[in-house]
Amino acid sequence: MKQRLNQIVSSILLGGMLCSAPLLANAETVNAKAVMEQYVNLASANFSDTLAAAKVLQEKVDAFIANPTADTQQAAKDAWLAARKPYSQTEAFRFGNPNVDEWEGQVNAWPLDEGLIDYVKTDTYDHEEGNKFATANIIAGTDKIDAELLKASQEKGGSEANVATGYHAIEFLLWGQDFNATPKDSGTRGSLSLGQSLE
Repeated sequence: MKQRLNQIVSSILLGGMLCSAPLLANAETVNAKAVMEQYVNLASANFSDTLAAAKVLQEKVDAFIANPTADTQQAAKDAWLAARKPYSQTEAFRFGNPNVDEWEGQVNAWPLDEGLIDYVKTDTYDHEEGNKFATANIIAGTDKIDAELLKASQEKGGSEANVATGYHAIEFLLWGQDFNATPKDSGTRGSLSLGQSLE
């Protein structure tokens, strides 16, 4: 039944595109300035939404750190999910725009070797081969954790799997190590470092 429904929907969409093809062929010449203005306006709106959501995420994470409870952890998780949505829409601006791609790895690098950040269950931990910082455990270290340490840890040793900043590092700290190999079980991780007092 599902396959049949997919065929029907695909046929309708294809038919609609074919019917509109003559209209596209007769469309007015596109004005380059208008296209650029639309691009800039769209990018500005997307990045403004992303910044606003990131500020809410920061507030919720700060609240969780100050008072680690199940409720504050869930509020931080909800804010993370809400912040990812507008950020994901900005990914389109990476292509052909070196200004965006230059810093994107500090915000959205993936996959990451979680052991760089905190403890991991090593018998199920699959990290990049040869990554000598894959179990560095910044949180258990003696260095002050600040922006400079995190910047220095990002891609440490030349490994792109050493991710200390951005959405996926925060995701790991909020949800913990992911032991689930199937989509059905994904997202069912427990709390980790910031909320250890919950357990």
